[in-house]
Amino acid sequence: MNVYESNKLLNEYLLFHYGADDEILGWEFGPKSALDFAVRTVEMTFDWDRVAQSSRALDIGCAVGRSSFELSKRCHEVIGIDFSQAFVDAAEEIRSAGSLAYDRLEEGNVWTQQTAKLPPGSNPDVVSFEQGDAMNLRSDLGRFDLVHAANLLCRLTEPKKFLARLVDLVNPGGQLVLTTPCTWMEDFTPRQNW
Repeated sequence: MNVYESNKLLNEYLLFHYGADDEILGWEFGPKSALDFAVRTVEMTFDWDRVAQSSRALDIGCAVGRSSFELSKRCHEVIGIDFSQAFVDAAEEIRSAGSLAYDRLEEGNVWTQQTAKLPPGSNPDVVSFEQGDAMNLRSDLGRFDLVHAANLLCRLTEPKKFLARLVDLVNPGGQLVLTTPCTWMEDFTPRQNW
């Protein structure tokens, strides 16, 4: 079973991608500068001075869609792809309805209902989400001006297969943002593929 199909992980991803700082870290002394990763990898890594409004963007490993919505603020078309159907369904619900309720674990067996909301300034009309395998992306995706792949590489069984496919996805002069914590685990990637 795909571990990313569980309600536990879905709720955690919704919290980390859409939750307010004090909802994620309930203490003043927490490392708040480490939050908003899905936003920061879009805002701070692309050279936005070189990006036209007519740009196409691909968000591979989009999870619950936050980085795709951030890309929609400046791009004409955004395709978000994730391996988890539960994550794609959640992202689509936020795109179409503007919000999605989820549960945050407080402690033990105590839960609080939260709401993931469409980020201000995003353009849901230019975003589409689909389930897919980063190592076996559909052949008719086309080429993109921006390709974003965050926290993905070290969760693939064959990362080299994905890296080889990028050549056909990024337009000449386009931009690729590839981030990874390099937290290789044999549960996801055989050691010989690290």
